[in-house]
Amino acid sequence: TPVHRPGQGVNLPGPPTARTLRARSIEEKVASLVPDAGEVRSELWTLVGVADASLDTAMFSARRIVEFVVGRVLQIEGIAPDRDLMKNIEALGARDGKDAQRRKKPAETALPPPCLPPPLYSALHSLRIYGNLVAHPWEPDRAEQKQVRVTSTDLQVALAQILRLVEWFFQEYTRGPKVD
Repeated sequence: TPVHRPGQGVNLPGPPTARTLRARSIEEKVASLVPDAGEVRSELWTLVGVADASLDTAMFSARRIVEFVVGRVLQIEGIAPDRDLMKNIEALGARDGKDAQRRKKPAETALPPPCLPPPLYSALHSLRIYGNLVAHPWEPDRAEQKQVRVTSTDLQVALAQILRLVEWFFQEYTRGPKVD
């Protein structure tokens, strides 16, 4: 497996296939992120760099990106974070419920609308679940590993969802950092 460094192409052997074209497309999108994207850009390079070597490491990296972006949005919106990623995603994207109530400021009577568009809200839960598979591989209260495996198709889905999250955060989120 080739070593991948930011700003350097991954040399994938042989004629282009659908897989190598997707990898190059993802790499080009990551490379196009300006250095201002900071930690997210760095973590995306890690994700792309380890994807061929370890699906679990790549999925864990995807979860770290979700945690970072969700944490930044909570901070920007003035919402106290919870230690549970699911509750934080709910606070940003749910239409109702206890976690959605965390969006309400003391002076407000009505619940503000969700910060996240519905497809992104759903994608974040999907990425959280993928990440949980590798972050918590053991069955609770048992000494048995979970019987769910992560495949390269799962990674492709996760990469697309992560890129959409990054695109939203840096380009569409009205209160987010704007980068070209």
